[in-house]
Amino acid sequence: MMSGFRFGWPSDQGAVPVLYGQVLLIGVLANWLFHVMFGGAAAVVEAMAAPPPETSTPPEIKPEPAFLARLPTGFGSLLALGGEDHYVRAYAQGRDTLILMRLRDAIAELEDVDGVQVHRSWWVARDAVQGLERDGRNLRLILRGGTKVPVSRDGAKLLAAQGWLE
Repeated sequence: MMSGFRFGWPSDQGAVPVLYGQVLLIGVLANWLFHVMFGGAAAVVEAMAAPPPETSTPPEIKPEPAFLARLPTGFGSLLALGGEDHYVRAYAQGRDTLILMRLRDAIAELEDVDGVQVHRSWWVARDAVQGLERDGRNLRLILRGGTKVPVSRDGAKLLAAQGWLE
């Protein structure tokens, strides 16, 4: 016997109704407590069946392009990329830095940034362009900060088609 409880099936027939009464009393008390705390089973079933309350969905946050994470802290707004052998030179206003990677890979990492490859070795952000410079058949984009970027003939056609040369 342990703390007044006997384990196993009661040996005498008089203990069965006592055991049944105790279990019934505990069940009734637990059920009553459930109804008091939660408003009854019907309220719980309704709460589970009801759709969740509408909440305003937060605006979708686009992740930062992977290439921008490669730039030094405080680099500034990316204006252009220039390919130099096995490196890419990233330009910001009054600042530039070299990153070891191919220009093609850098452009692929900037897929959500509004810009275009204007030459085999140059990519330019749309909002970086301040003006144009023509020298005969040659065309150069003038960026914020004064950097001049050459534009290939195919690049000029692409810029014209996208409305950059208006």
